[in-house]
Amino acid sequence: MDFKLLLKIFMVLVEIFLSMTPSAGRSFFEKMKRKKVTVLGSTGSIGRQTLDVLSAFKDDFEVVGLAAGKNSPLLAEQIKEHNPRFVSVKDAFLAQELKSILKNSTIEIFWGDIGLEFISSCSC
Repeated sequence: MDFKLLLKIFMVLVEIFLSMTPSAGRSFFEKMKRKKVTVLGSTGSIGRQTLDVLSAFKDDFEVVGLAAGKNSPLLAEQIKEHNPRFVSVKDAFLAQELKSILKNSTIEIFWGDIGLEFISSCSC
């Protein structure tokens, strides 16, 4: 086959893909260019301000992880707003408390130093 013909077929397929649903293709391509961010200390003053800034630039940043100490209720609110893949808290008790607050969430919850180390070094 001719290269130009293959290119035209490819472009038509991409156009069909993008037109299947209003956001199906766009969200796929938008996610490809978004920067992934993990916020350590998300329930503290600087962490909350950082999340405010990230919220203002949702097209540019994706929050993939949040780490917090003891404020499970605020962390649960942040999780619902930013939908990260990973969360780390201070200890196993707080992790269990967070699981009960979130109910049926698919978010992975870690705790302690190991959880903090994982979430801060993850290249997700």
